[in-house]
Amino acid sequence: MKKYIITISFLLLLIFTLTCCTASTAGELKHRFEGFTSDSNLIAVLDDFIFYFADHKISLNDIDTRGEPNNGYLFVDGALYFSTAKENGFFDYSLYVYSCDLYGNHQCLVFEKHGFRTHPWVTGSGESLYIEHYSTNTFDASARVIDSYNVVTGVYQTEATGKTTRLSDYRADSNGAYSSTYENGTLFIEDQQSNVTHRVDPTALVYEAFNDALAGFDCNFYDFYATTDDRMFFLYSIKVSGTTYPYLICEYIPTNREIVFRSLIFADDVTYFRIVYL
Repeated sequence: MKKYIITISFLLLLIFTLTCCTASTAGELKHRFEGFTSDSNLIAVLDDFIFYFADHKISLNDIDTRGEPNNGYLFVDGALYFSTAKENGFFDYSLYVYSCDLYGNHQCLVFEKHGFRTHPWVTGSGESLYIEHYSTNTFDASARVIDSYNVVTGVYQTEATGKTTRLSDYRADSNGAYSSTYENGTLFIEDQQSNVTHRVDPTALVYEAFNDALAGFDCNFYDFYATTDDRMFFLYSIKVSGTTYPYLICEYIPTNREIVFRSLIFADDVTYFRIVYL
């Protein structure tokens, strides 16, 4: 019994120590970057349902809706539009589209459609949400249907049917006209319109720009993103102990080969990110 109590006490002390360490290192990192101005127009999107702004975050799981988020979202005219899906029964699903402000408030149901035979998955591009479902079942590729709902006009219509169409064909290309590869510390960014290739050492750039703020921290290049208006962003992960995941987001300015601070976020997880610029 005594050995059991000692073991439990040790585990509790370890958890407490890790929690305090995480809070202190994350707090120190946040303090060091207080002198840099965050860009409120930049949003880091995690797994298509958590949105990290410069000073807050929105998780669709925290908003009271019918159904569960199904990957569809858009930012249009200062509002967030997102979709959910609900299983009502066997071969019976419903689709809902909601809007809210950029703080997750003033939620409003703007559209609903029922009678889907399969789960509707959604992606957003421009002013429209594109919905993939099947008129029979998911094993019959010829029964695949792509519909769209325009959040501005309110028009719902069928875009394409058949096995040759894919939902991914309608997703906005987050990297616009650029393709990138990362090899041996060098990032190669190819402008597919001009055929110009940028060679960048993103790690050297970040330490050159933020040497004092990053002193003592391990900052690693994580990924490259470009928006549809051809702005280029670097995402860096910063290692701290515990379960906090800090990410530094910088914009790359190719004309003078430098990076500019845009945001520092503290994510709940580390999986799939997208960068959106309003």
